[in-house]
Amino acid sequence: LLSPISSSSSSSSSSYCHHRHHHHHHHYYRHHYHHYRRHQHHYYLRQQHQHKQRYHSQQREQ
Repeated sequence: LLSPISSSSSSSSSSYCHHRHHHHHHHYYRHHYHHYRRHQHHYYLRQQHQHKQRYHSQQREQ
């Protein structure tokens, strides 16, 4: 009689653990993605800045 109860409890605990792990992983992924986007944006701004400097230097040369 005890066997089915113990097996059901173990399965429920394992599913709970899996759920927690999945949630944590999702949060980590979101945080990493946000950081990646921020870095990309910074790179983009730097590119724009260099482009402006180059443009101004050309204007002075002419």
